[in-house]
Amino acid sequence: MRSITGVLTLVQEERFQVLGDDDENRFFVLAHDAPLDGAELRDLQAAGTPVTIDYDEVPGVLMHVAHRVSAAAPGARP
Repeated sequence: MRSITGVLTLVQEERFQVLGDDDENRFFVLAHDAPLDGAELRDLQAAGTPVTIDYDEVPGVLMHVAHRVSAAAPGARP
C-alpha cells in the first residue's frame, strides 16, 4: 500500500482528485471498506484540509483505490 499527502481539488460522490505534495494530480475512488464517504470528502475539500491517503495502485488504470483518507499530521506539506 502506498501513501500520499495533498489537498483535495475535486470531489464527485466517492471519486476525487488530489494535488499531491509532489505537485502531481492523482485520481482516486474510495474503497468499499473506507471509513468515510463522499460527504466527508466534500467537507475536507471545502475546509482546504491537507489529507493523507493510503491507497493501492491499479495497473493500467488511471484511478487508484483509496482505503483511508484522513487529515494530515500537523506540519505535513499539502
